[in-house]
Amino acid sequence: MFIRASSYLKKNLFNETINDCNKIMKLNPDNAGAFYIRGCAFEKLGFIDPAIVDFTKVLELDPDHVNAAYARGAAENKRGNFAKAIEDYNMALEMDELRGSKSPSMWRNRMRNAANMMQEEDLGEV
Repeated sequence: MFIRASSYLKKNLFNETINDCNKIMKLNPDNAGAFYIRGCAFEKLGFIDPAIVDFTKVLELDPDHVNAAYARGAAENKRGNFAKAIEDYNMALEMDELRGSKSPSMWRNRMRNAANMMQEEDLGEV
């Protein structure tokens, strides 16, 4: 069922993704992967708050889930919570560096954008 939920997500069948993930979580309420996939589907549907709740749950279940940290940062950025977005991006970047990842530059750029938006908001320009 997890593979099917992931496949639904890739095919932009977000409601089907959510339904399958809900079934998975009934059987295994500690399935971090199901929470992550469902969070991605919520985010794609524009349901940012439930997405953040799911990404937070993933990080509670699996504190080293770098994709959940990045995803939560992106969702916080969309919500306009730039300080939290930067915090999540920093956490994810630290995880990536510990793993020896060579491609966190996209996330550094997103973190800079969030910082710029936060600064503009503080200056009353947004």
